Amino acid sequence: MATTNMVSVRRATIVDAMGIVQKIRGQKLTFDELSDRILKQILTDGRGGETINVVFDVYRDQSIKTAERTSRGSTQGIVFSQVRPEHCIKNYKRLLASTDSKAKPTKFLADSWKDEKTRELLGNTTLLVTSRTGAALVTTGRARLLVTCSWSVTFVS
Repeated sequence: MATTNMVSVRRATIVDAMGIVQKIRGQKLTFDELSDRILKQILTDGRGGETINVVFDVYRDQSIKTAERTSRGSTQGIVFSQVRPEHCIKNYKRLLASTDSKAKPTKFLADSWKDEKTRELLGNTTLLVTSRTGAALVTTGRARLLVTCSWSVTFVS
């Protein structure tokens, strides 16, 4: 008589959040609308998975990539001192052109997905969101900060 072993399969998806941010058309959206649109795309890309690992790029002040961006003039983008949910984005491409301007919207997106309205969209899916400031676990029932980070890079010659 044959014996059948049942194996529980869990599925996780890793999503490049900055890839989605670059792909979305954010012109004339508020940051709140942009957040909703990006989250819906992440949930679409990660459908079928119990966990979606959302990974944002980390933009360090001192890096080879930052030096390359500076040399090609990508510091000429729009820089916000604060990102507010109701602020309308007039020039999305210029917003994404600057390293400085990418970090604040990234933090806003990661933080905005922790609110109750957004968590209701998750259903049985768990989001693990990692960004420059740390990592958060977001489920329908709650959002909790797992780790906070303060990145620093030291060059040794």
